[in-house]
Amino acid sequence: MVGRVPGGGVQRNMVGALVLGAYDDDAVLRYVGAVGTGFTMAVRRQLKDKLALLERRTSQPGQSPRSRPRPSTGWCAGPNR
Repeated sequence: MVGRVPGGGVQRNMVGALVLGAYDDDAVLRYVGAVGTGFTMAVRRQLKDKLALLERRTSQPGQSPRSRPRPSTGWCAGPNR
């Protein structure tokens, strides 16, 4: 998990989806997709609070999340490989 996208509508103050990444064979972190289904409202609120502690302004170095990430994407700090 490398970031989060805020929800819309009644979920606007919660996590809408988690942005996922994986390391490729060259140890570069790459965008692999997002998941936003199956979370209860309580879990969405908990994720927002917990991920706020890890938030950073930009994606991790070497990461290629998307050609045009949403301006509202919240990136998370993670372990360096």
